[in-house]
Amino acid sequence: MKSYLFGLFTLLLSVFPVFSQNQDITVEQANASYFNIPRETLYLHVNKSTYITGEEIWFKGYAYDQKNNLPSLNTTNFEVEIFDEQGNEVYDGVFMGNNGSFRGNILVDSNWNSGTYYIRASTHWMHNFIEDETYTKKIRIIKDELPAQTPKKIESYDFQLLPESGHVVYNTFNTIGFKLINDQGYGVGFDQGVVQDELGNEVTTFSSNTLGLGKFNITPVPGKQYRAFIRLKDGHEVEAAFPEIHDKGVSLSINNLLENEVVMQFNTNEATIKELVFSNYMVLIRKNHLSKKMKIYFKPKELEKTISIPRSDLYTGVNTITLFKENTPVLERLIFNPVDAKEDKITIVRNTSSSDSVSIAVQAPNTYAAYDLSVSVLPSETKAYEHQDNIRSAMLLQPYLKGYIENAKHYFTNIDRDKIYDLDVLLISQGWSKYTWENIFKHTPEVRYNFNQGFKITGKIQNKKKIKVDKVYFYPSINNGAKLVQVNQDNTFEVAHFFPQKGEKLKISGIMAKGSFKKSGAYLQVQSERINRPFVNISPISERQSEQRIQNKVVVPYNFTYNIQELEAVQLKGSSQKELKKTSRISIPKYFHLNSTKITLEKAEQYFSILDYIRSTGKFRVFNQSPTDISILPIGGAVVSSIGSTSGSGQLALPDPEEEDQPKPVAVYLDDVLLSDYGILWDYRTQDVDRIYMDRTNYGAGSRGGRGGSIRIYTRRFPLLRTRTPNQDYLEYEFKKGFEPVKEFYNPGYITYTDPFFVNYGTISWHPKLAFDENGLAIFKIPNTGLDEITLHIEGMLGDGTLISKTQIVNKAKGN
Repeated sequence: MKSYLFGLFTLLLSVFPVFSQNQDITVEQANASYFNIPRETLYLHVNKSTYITGEEIWFKGYAYDQKNNLPSLNTTNFEVEIFDEQGNEVYDGVFMGNNGSFRGNILVDSNWNSGTYYIRASTHWMHNFIEDETYTKKIRIIKDELPAQTPKKIESYDFQLLPESGHVVYNTFNTIGFKLINDQGYGVGFDQGVVQDELGNEVTTFSSNTLGLGKFNITPVPGKQYRAFIRLKDGHEVEAAFPEIHDKGVSLSINNLLENEVVMQFNTNEATIKELVFSNYMVLIRKNHLSKKMKIYFKPKELEKTISIPRSDLYTGVNTITLFKENTPVLERLIFNPVDAKEDKITIVRNTSSSDSVSIAVQAPNTYAAYDLSVSVLPSETKAYEHQDNIRSAMLLQPYLKGYIENAKHYFTNIDRDKIYDLDVLLISQGWSKYTWENIFKHTPEVRYNFNQGFKITGKIQNKKKIKVDKVYFYPSINNGAKLVQVNQDNTFEVAHFFPQKGEKLKISGIMAKGSFKKSGAYLQVQSERINRPFVNISPISERQSEQRIQNKVVVPYNFTYNIQELEAVQLKGSSQKELKKTSRISIPKYFHLNSTKITLEKAEQYFSILDYIRSTGKFRVFNQSPTDISILPIGGAVVSSIGSTSGSGQLALPDPEEEDQPKPVAVYLDDVLLSDYGILWDYRTQDVDRIYMDRTNYGAGSRGGRGGSIRIYTRRFPLLRTRTPNQDYLEYEFKKGFEPVKEFYNPGYITYTDPFFVNYGTISWHPKLAFDENGLAIFKIPNTGLDEITLHIEGMLGDGTLISKTQIVNKAKGN
């Protein structure tokens, strides 16, 4: 909890940012308007938290509609990125979702060094909101080995006192929350804390939970001074600055541990009550767009006012309780109203074994519900499943709090009275609401970014014979049915909500006026609406400094898995000089040969002009209005008249390097000869090109490279020609952009299941979507590892929005 001050009141001294409220709208209306647009909350169930180079990161994503407490069904494009410890992006991809979930896999690249990484999921829709609604999860990569980490010596502690009301008042009952963290940002539990007065008299004692959180009560006496300190097991004594104590005010204390009701207690003193009776106070309880209010009246000599609220009148999950004076918020407290944990009713009803597999059966209690569950199966002694959250904490708690929550899943695992208390003191000591009243009153969201549903495809017919093409026919593809697309007068066309998969080949045909199919040259582009957003790491300092919290060196055994991933890279270097001498007009330097793209017959048929091909890659901007007006610019460069048009002959005029608004020149070479005139490229056929090297950074180009990058075109000795095939009236286009292809899970093929390294870091199985029959039973098989115990980590969601998180140990999983 944290309260906020709006001005300085003599009665309620709290802290809220100063803002001007629109007097024509009530607080309920402002809140409803602010949350009228539904928000998507994401969670990634990642099969492990630690990966070895060459393994796949298997994941299942879930999208939740906060407003309606249901799966979010609108978005189909889910962006997944991976960042290293410095915030550098090392991977990005778009994964296709359906009915509120998506799944995928990402290969751990051999270029990724050992250390901590962060996987982030987001949607285009999230850009409509001021608050960061993205989801981030920490993972760890081991490349060959992780060096031994000596636990960092704790140099200092931060002990904070946080009044439940935001302030402390003399001569009345106050509740004060506290937290103790070390200099790495982690909570530290302690057994002995003391509050003393200025004479050293003990006023009260307290202790914390394992995360260093707790609370104590105190009724301070005027004229007294207080200090609070703790003694740690190692002898350290840590003192906190005691909050300022006010002569007048109202304190709030909430009892959220009762089974059927929540009790709010407002406490004040004789000096304050005379003024309270003449003021109008209101309590607003809200969650998302919903809110309820009640007026509070203080009677003369009523120093303690108690209000009981049945839990049935509260919203499930996080409730934000705000006390208003007139229409001004003066203090705020977050509480959590428990949600029914239906995962307790999901059981493992049987498991049978054979020599090579184990059959697991999961029984769901509700045979009519639509279950969407994923399961990660790991050795029970694994060190590779150290996730700090689960789907319940990610959907029900994290979206409403500002900042990092240590071990968030603690509050939603094996829930009992102690866990409920722990969550309540978290909300007292760290419950800063992510949704501030300043934003609610001043920054109502507007829809500027849509729910991304597929991609937009744009294209243009390259008609050399001037034959009229009225329509374009898209043949059925992996995620799309057949489509008939109208061609515009300028030979362009576009298709919205198309679902291309990276690497797939799309067949397209031109359709003539009389309905006959014609193979027509065309180029296509996949339009991406991705908006780069910075990566902000809110995790504790130790994670940002790559403290792995391990003491022993971790070394990956030789041939830990036998599906070695490096063969493809070797094959790429295999086509060297033999093919080069047969097809290229000149001998290509080795560096440019190995890092260039081979022009295939499919590319030549797809892109008539080499300028069309360069444009399609998205690496450079190409403007070819006429043979005398051709510009090739780096991405982001502005088109100016001095480029390619001053000489009247396609001459490239370099901009003044002193003018920062001028684009940087791109150096273009044809068979290693630097072009000073782009005119030759106007109708240069792609089928006459053997290889093309494109570099936006000029790596390897030397001093002759342009400041905006370089392009090297190597021509063929003979043009590419297709042997005529009867009845082939279509062109094939290979998608370079689109949805990431998703593999079916495969076991990495470990050399042995008995090695301690497998027990600590290996993967047994991953099932992204359990298939339940009409009886609510889902059966799946896993490899028989011979281990005595394995653990199932189950996460997911029901069609009615119920969230499921369950961890279950399965014993005696050995074969017969």
